[in-house]
Amino acid sequence: MLYVEVVIEKKSWPLDKTLQYLVPEFLEEKIEIGQQVLVPLQAKQVLGYVVGFSTQPEVKKVKKIIKILSEQTFFDEKLLKLAFWMKDYYLCTLGDALHCLLPPLVKSKEKRVWQINFPSSLLKEKVEQLQKKSPKQAELLNLIANKNGKLSSSQLGGSTYSLQRLREKELIKEIFQRLDRNPFAQDLVSLDQPLQLNDAQNQALLALQKAIKERKNQKFLLHGITGSGKTEVYLQAIASVIEKNRQAIVLVPEISLTPQTVKRFRQRFGEKVAVWHSHLSTGERYDQWCKIKSGSINVVVGARSALFAPLPNLGMIIIDEEHESTYKQEENPKYHAREVAGKRIELAQGILLLATATPSLETYYRAETGTYQYLSLPRRVDNQCLPTVQVVDMREELKRGNKGVFSQPLIQAIERKILAQEQIILFLNRRGFSTFVICRECGLVLNCPNCDLSLTYHNNDGLLKCHYCQFRQKTPDLCPRCQSRYIRYFGTGTQKVEEELQRIFPSAKVLRMDADTTTKKDAHKQILNSFGQGKADILLGTQMIAKGLDFSNVTLVGVITADTLLNFPDFRAGEKTFQLLTQVAGRAGRGEKEGEVIIQTYCPEHYSIQCAQKHDFLSFYRQEIEYRKTLNYPPFSYLAKITIKGEKEQQVITKAQEIAFCLQKTNLATEILGPIPAPLSKIRGQYRWQIILKNKQLSQLREHLYFLSNQLDYQNSQVGILIDIEPLAML
Repeated sequence: MLYVEVVIEKKSWPLDKTLQYLVPEFLEEKIEIGQQVLVPLQAKQVLGYVVGFSTQPEVKKVKKIIKILSEQTFFDEKLLKLAFWMKDYYLCTLGDALHCLLPPLVKSKEKRVWQINFPSSLLKEKVEQLQKKSPKQAELLNLIANKNGKLSSSQLGGSTYSLQRLREKELIKEIFQRLDRNPFAQDLVSLDQPLQLNDAQNQALLALQKAIKERKNQKFLLHGITGSGKTEVYLQAIASVIEKNRQAIVLVPEISLTPQTVKRFRQRFGEKVAVWHSHLSTGERYDQWCKIKSGSINVVVGARSALFAPLPNLGMIIIDEEHESTYKQEENPKYHAREVAGKRIELAQGILLLATATPSLETYYRAETGTYQYLSLPRRVDNQCLPTVQVVDMREELKRGNKGVFSQPLIQAIERKILAQEQIILFLNRRGFSTFVICRECGLVLNCPNCDLSLTYHNNDGLLKCHYCQFRQKTPDLCPRCQSRYIRYFGTGTQKVEEELQRIFPSAKVLRMDADTTTKKDAHKQILNSFGQGKADILLGTQMIAKGLDFSNVTLVGVITADTLLNFPDFRAGEKTFQLLTQVAGRAGRGEKEGEVIIQTYCPEHYSIQCAQKHDFLSFYRQEIEYRKTLNYPPFSYLAKITIKGEKEQQVITKAQEIAFCLQKTNLATEILGPIPAPLSKIRGQYRWQIILKNKQLSQLREHLYFLSNQLDYQNSQVGILIDIEPLAML
């Protein structure tokens, strides 16, 4: 007797428990780990996935599997081990972890095709036999043969009768041919050759090639300044991986970077490159997944979820801009791509390469202490100069009577670049027109009714919008509280900056790239292609333009306000500010012309801004690491965040206090901070409280959380409890 362990889809079975089923004899030789099956559960038939086998029943009466729904497997044993690891590491359910591995469940797209039903050597004879009495049938048979033996229904025109007669004579047959929904269908590229490496690039490549040859699990940090040629090192290292009949995954932090990155990889590796990100259609994602799983793909490029691409012989994972917060998933399972990639490549006995100009504190500390091997690219390719950086104190601008968005130095620099027919990138980390709307009579700020946040005014449609829950309303003519007409808009968003640019520089062509302008499919690619082709003078955008982009004619980068992240209630605020400024500054001067950067700020004395001005990572790191050590923050400790949320505030507070009391009963050396209201205390109609746990040992921290999970009822429908191991956002 053969039994299988099945994970039921979460909608049908929310509990974190596998169920045992008996395999009927006629299915014993067909069933495999990773297959989708139909099983009985509580008088229903539900979907599940096979995750294990056994020969002994757990209970007296074990129900039978009804049928195997798909002969193909959705994950192999290595990916299944990864899912079990994620379940333990991130304290999520196995169902949540397996969900990361699954493709979109859509059908393959097919078209009906007519095919000759005899050896092609007999074609001449068959056509001649038809020619005398049925010339149209002879012509159609010849046409089908000339289309590589196949003709789709759409190519028939008015030949339906002749087609039917050929079918009756069994000269042709109907087959169904799978269509490939290819996201590259319109993108033709020509192959290029590897570039000549400089000494630093070559040393980094040799270290990687040695590790690839040894076929051992090794981890590297490639610390290369902006423009130092990191991508060429990736390309040549991957070529070495492919020579060993293995495959690679390349992760990028933003979907906006994917088109440029994919193009470079396709120019090197041709059709053996697949792409994976959420802006593909479900059909495109499914077809790309099938190609990857078949082994016909050498390189997968994509955002965070590409980490789970089912490559059968994975040899290398590259995480570009490894410091980016987008590699952390905020929904369950709350995994970080860096940690999961480390485990996946360990199971594959391959190479993990983390690469960036601005390493996260944790990554650089691991390189310092020997966990990662350190590789350095300290200069730009061809010894190009880094851009000069000017910091403008906006307090002084205000004293001079300048109340506008742009400082005088930035206005003058933009004028110079436009006259010289050079391009400009302007960065602002806020979309919309105004960041809040206030009544100047009574002081009422118009807030979202579902969230503890002010609504943002969007000028293009005249609506107030919440960027968290998507609530929207028309802007009132009168104050809802006091009926005053004195409603004013404050703060600056990308729409307002765009309007100001068009007022000050009426002849300049401006492209705006933010969450509002990139909602449509391929919008990122279209905006970047237009800018790359010189169809605009200025690219204005949010964080999605701050890294990875490479335009040789960009000689000026302007940061509208550098203080946005510094004011967040987060111990990583200084680190994020330094990284963002350094990355966006690196977009300037990547061609033959020298670049310049202008940073506008109200805090020019802050060390993160001063170090960014000097392109000085080490000075920033030394100051930041001392601050972390003093306060016992990562990398000197591990954190966990427990968020308690619900529609009724008192229920949330009661549950938060209950959890805190439960945690305090253990003797583990964990520091417990809270419970307190979360900085964003209400989102999407739910009140939020949080507790932060801090411990020098990750194992002890997780033991604390295991104890908590055994003590509490997580199925309480009134209050949700979310656990985030090693959180990046404290909001």
